[in-house]
Amino acid sequence: MNDTEISKEELIAELELLKAYKKNMSFVLDNIKEMFYKLNFDEKGNKTFEFISPQIIDVLGLTVEEYIKNQSTLSEYFHSDDLEKIIKEVAIAKKSNKIKTIQYRFFNKKLNKYVWIEETFTPSYSAENKLVSILGSAKNISEKKENQNQKDFILENIEEVIYNVKFDTVNKSKELVFVSPQIINLTGLTPEEFVKEGLSGILIKRIHPEDVEEIKKNIRKLYDDKKNRIHSQF
Repeated sequence: MNDTEISKEELIAELELLKAYKKNMSFVLDNIKEMFYKLNFDEKGNKTFEFISPQIIDVLGLTVEEYIKNQSTLSEYFHSDDLEKIIKEVAIAKKSNKIKTIQYRFFNKKLNKYVWIEETFTPSYSAENKLVSILGSAKNISEKKENQNQKDFILENIEEVIYNVKFDTVNKSKELVFVSPQIINLTGLTPEEFVKEGLSGILIKRIHPEDVEEIKKNIRKLYDDKKNRIHSQF
């Protein structure tokens, strides 16, 4: 036996490792909440599904067979308010050769209601720049969407301004990453104007001169004393 040959025992061990790997991969695929698919296109543009994962029944409420069979009438499952946008975005994505993520409402027969779906797909092209396949995934984001809607409702209906500033303690710099729309009622500035004036240094000139030093003092406490909360009136 030379160095390149493998013994029977080693072959069995390799096969056992491969079997364990496949078992683990099957477990992952069976328990993941997303559905995956691969769609192939021939030279004439006709499409066939190479693969659709069984999670489709939980995500879209359709079996693999129903999804393939109902391709010509699938548009009936999409919410009418989303359909035009979906068609437009998919057409753009097919031409761009880039990963695309879209969100839409789909009627889930299993749940008997519309659910929010987030679908991500990547088109692949041949050397002749012809679409040959689309690899995609989709998941139900209804809970996430509902939480976001509740958050938006709260932000739109409270009187206080909510904002988020990120501080760089090393360079002692700051970045305003979010400010709620109520800022216009409080300052007369839109969120965009507020951010722009803050970056340019104009914003501080709107504060009464007698209050500026107190505000700066409180901000320094965030850096130096690592305070979790400060309260200012100006």
